[in-house]
Amino acid sequence: MALVRSLALSQGGGIISYNQQAKQEENIVNIFIGLGGTGVDCLREIKTQVYNRIEPDLITNDGKVVYEHIRFLGVDRDIMSFHSIGDEDSRCNCLPLFESEMFALAGSGITLKAVKQARDVFTQYAWLSDHIDQIGLDDYEPSGLRQEGRFLIMANADKFMARVQNVIADSKRGLCNPRVVIHIISGLGGATGSGIFLDVCYMLREILKAECNTGMCGYFFIPDVNVSHVRIERVKKYIRVNGYAAMQELDYCMNIEKNHGKFRQEYTGGKLIDWDCAPVDYCHLISAIDNNGNVRQDAYNYVMKVMSEYALEFIKKSVTGVNVFSFLHSLSAIAFEKEEHKSFGYNVKYLTIGASSAIVPLKEINTYLATRLFDRFSEVGKDIPDESDVWNFTVGVFGEDKSDKDIQSRVYDALYATLQGDSKEEYTQWDGTAKQMEKNGDHEMVYFYEVQTAEKEGILAKNRDRLLDAENRDSLISRVKKIMYTVITDINRGPVFGFNILNGANNFSVDISIDNVISGLISTNTEKLNILRTYTKGKEDAWNDAKKGWDDHNFINRGVRYNTYVNKTYDLEQQKYLEKSYMYMDELLNSVKLQVRNMSSNYYSVLSQIFKNLRETFKDNSSVLANGIIFDEVKGFEKALINIEDPNLQQALIGELRKVTPSTVFKQLIEALIKDEKAWKSDTQIARVVTGYFVGNNGIFRDFADKTIENFLEIVYDTDNMVEIAKRIETDWLRDTYSASAPLFSKDNNVCPGGDIDDMCRLSVPDGAISLKNAANTFISSHQKIKLAEVETKDRILFLTSGVAFPMSACKDICEVERQYYSSARIGTHYYEGKGCLNIGFCDWRDLPFLTPIDRIEDDKKLPDMAVKRRNHILQIYSGIEKYQLCKDKGNYERTLCIVNDNYDEELNLLKNDVEHYYGDEKTSATAMREKRDELLDRVDKLRVHSSDLEYCDETQYSIAVVGKTTTETDFNRLLRDMICYSPVMLMEAEKSIKKLENGNKTLTELEEKIKSVDATLSKLADKEKVIFFNALFTGVIKLGKSTGEFTPIDEDGIEDETICLSKMDDEFEYNDILPYQVYKTFMTLDSKTKNIMKEMSNKVINGSDEKVAEIVTELTKTFSNKNYNVWLLTANDNHTGDKEEIKEFLKETMRRFKTQCMKYDIEVEQ
Repeated sequence: MALVRSLALSQGGGIISYNQQAKQEENIVNIFIGLGGTGVDCLREIKTQVYNRIEPDLITNDGKVVYEHIRFLGVDRDIMSFHSIGDEDSRCNCLPLFESEMFALAGSGITLKAVKQARDVFTQYAWLSDHIDQIGLDDYEPSGLRQEGRFLIMANADKFMARVQNVIADSKRGLCNPRVVIHIISGLGGATGSGIFLDVCYMLREILKAECNTGMCGYFFIPDVNVSHVRIERVKKYIRVNGYAAMQELDYCMNIEKNHGKFRQEYTGGKLIDWDCAPVDYCHLISAIDNNGNVRQDAYNYVMKVMSEYALEFIKKSVTGVNVFSFLHSLSAIAFEKEEHKSFGYNVKYLTIGASSAIVPLKEINTYLATRLFDRFSEVGKDIPDESDVWNFTVGVFGEDKSDKDIQSRVYDALYATLQGDSKEEYTQWDGTAKQMEKNGDHEMVYFYEVQTAEKEGILAKNRDRLLDAENRDSLISRVKKIMYTVITDINRGPVFGFNILNGANNFSVDISIDNVISGLISTNTEKLNILRTYTKGKEDAWNDAKKGWDDHNFINRGVRYNTYVNKTYDLEQQKYLEKSYMYMDELLNSVKLQVRNMSSNYYSVLSQIFKNLRETFKDNSSVLANGIIFDEVKGFEKALINIEDPNLQQALIGELRKVTPSTVFKQLIEALIKDEKAWKSDTQIARVVTGYFVGNNGIFRDFADKTIENFLEIVYDTDNMVEIAKRIETDWLRDTYSASAPLFSKDNNVCPGGDIDDMCRLSVPDGAISLKNAANTFISSHQKIKLAEVETKDRILFLTSGVAFPMSACKDICEVERQYYSSARIGTHYYEGKGCLNIGFCDWRDLPFLTPIDRIEDDKKLPDMAVKRRNHILQIYSGIEKYQLCKDKGNYERTLCIVNDNYDEELNLLKNDVEHYYGDEKTSATAMREKRDELLDRVDKLRVHSSDLEYCDETQYSIAVVGKTTTETDFNRLLRDMICYSPVMLMEAEKSIKKLENGNKTLTELEEKIKSVDATLSKLADKEKVIFFNALFTGVIKLGKSTGEFTPIDEDGIEDETICLSKMDDEFEYNDILPYQVYKTFMTLDSKTKNIMKEMSNKVINGSDEKVAEIVTELTKTFSNKNYNVWLLTANDNHTGDKEEIKEFLKETMRRFKTQCMKYDIEVEQ
């Protein structure tokens, strides 16, 4: 025995008045797509609420309720996943999905093994991890790996997209440029929904490109929702790990444009989808913990209720006030403001929802009235007839007026007589003569009697057919139907009783039914026929003897033999007729028996079962109503403004029940079912008939069912004073209901400072409910975040709260989930794990950023080793970005990433080559070597220090606008670091340049060491050159004036060359205010040839007259006086602070060498 789901409260059904349902918003299409087990469960809850509370577009002739512009599509592993009803985790109180609303992923015939063996063919599967076990798609136990779930959608992508396109096209019919809103619902912790949700979102993005007025809303249940729903620790763990991975991917894709990422994937059928925007327009994260930190009891079912209530806001019509779309628009302003004040670099554009309602249980009230009547139906009558019931029924069918011990023989006789009719009249006797028969033969006489027998048989056939004709009111089957009608519409008997009369019942005291009665009549008839046939041969023999006697007659015995022959012919035909009559009786009885059986099994059995199911359904409803589980099932979500047990309401309900007579109601209800036999095909149609009878346009409880919410409040509060009712509603209901509507997301203030999540609330009241509107306005006056909306909903006050502008990382206990994730193997956990992804650079989503801001985990000592390694790697990259100044300031808080270009590599390679040549050329002069050395070191320095200059770096497309709380430089830098660390693409690109620079610096250090390895040689050469310089200076080869110095080369032939200026008062000479030092600096720039000439000229002077040298040195004492020395020292201090120490050392050495020269030539010098 089964419940009629559409009428069973425990199955989400009940007696629903269409007049109590809300009208739909105009010119809008809502398509709800549930992914995986959690998504499908939620889809069923939404569907249940739609069918209960939203007015359908039409009801077909066969009773099917149709919502043309509201569609449901469940996507799960296989068909069995949709039918797992009845286990402890199923949502048995929800309507199921139709087959047309299911999309099963398994069964494509493609296996993981086949794909792995032919990756070049199955290019769309390039992302599959090599470490996933080679498991077939069909008939396998799900492993919980997200990649396996993704594999399923990938194998069916073309079919899925075609299915969705058809759903969208069908749902738009009859509308003019409607708004198309797609709602994607999924858990994040499983394998199927979590493994396919991003693919589905981007497939839908691709499909919606052809539409011009669209919106996509995502509703994603974070892991704690599913964890609250399971008991096995192993399952809880993989839910958390899968959930964290899915949250990372969702967070990355929701910020994909700013992260400079891309979602590019090839799908079955060669379809390439390429997007760089968020997967949905509005992303809702839903937790088992609310904004106040309360863990919701029965969290799994609670969030389903909240989600379904939110979904209905898109469907039901708003009369005045804020509709859901303007409400969402206003939330965007809050998000923008929150973005401007965030402390870390995360994405804050997430939403969450909360809801709570106080309702008048209209469906339950209607169902209560019908249930109480069915209770009355069960109190009277019986299902099992006894022997007397069956015989009384039989008497009525066969036209008898009483039942006694001779009833069966009388029924037989009466029916036999009816069958015989006029045929039972005596044969007409042959009136011929013996002489006549002698003359014409006997055939005329025989034919005379045979014709009468044939006529009688014709009458029997006609009467048999008439008694079997269902259209004939006097036929036996018509009599059965007529009497059955009185039985099944009688409250004391009914359809089950009637069916058992026809079919019998195992627990009769005597196993008897009309079927058995007819069988008995057949037996009686057979017995009579068999007895009759025992006389047939004797009559045939007697006739044969009589005929032979006639044929052999003579004149003497002619008369006697004539009479004997005629009489025996009459007797034989009479015998034939009687035998025919019993045979027709047998046909009649067997045909009637078959008619009754067919009618019993095809009609009354069905009606009996329908009534049993209805009776069982309302018995179940009675239990539900008695236990009060309508509101206790999901505690805290709905509160009853009116309790069915309320004395005032009970009085009204009893009064309504007293208006009807149970026997009349019973008869009318059965008549309604009989009248609409087509409705027997499905429970949905049966429910339509029953609902129509009770609360339809002509329903017996229509007036009561059409009462408004205020009518019911007047009954319960026993007043029609609107002011008093408004006051009671405000004080008794609004405050607690509002408090219970806290958004379902608990924020960790360590990650996201600033108290609770910002929220806005929409308070909906039924249109026209003045007292409720007044109560709402009074309440709102002290709650500025609440906006009022008058809606088509008839039965409730609803607070719908949206939390807005928070990061995913603010999720309570995310750190613990993060630790579990980084303690797992992470095989098959992510969409991409380093495999080829159509030339997308970032293709290892295991390297997605931590959900927790890097600043919050920088010093976390509890992180698993894998997390520590990953964190340190990220920080190392950012340190490299700072070290090499790879982020360029573009003004207005914008930074652009620069990457090292090919010029760097070319210059480095060129430098390496030049060093090799420089180091290996032994013929290079000291001056040239020094010049080359300095040049090479300059180039080393330029590459090392100035590698971020535009010459070696290119600005990329990767820019970041630092948004948030930037009051101080510390705030700015923290935000900048967070945002860069939040972008795996930027980190990846920066790391490439950093590695290049690090390797380059290593090479530059090696080159620098190699270049400087000649410094010892250069030092010796420098000492020799100083000797040349001072000899030239102290021998007059270099001529000094007060502020000038010059040298005139003279070759071997005594020919003077052009004078070289070594110093003068000119900007060309940086140290012209310290004469000897500037002369020396210029000297060092001279080429080797000039220095050699200078050396030879000095040697010639030294090797000449000592007197001449002494004279020259004496003259120089004026220049190298202590006075000038001190002036030069002061000048170095004042004008050349950067070089003053080097200058002082030079001057000190010069004075020392000059005094030594004076002493050599006995020239007195100042001390």
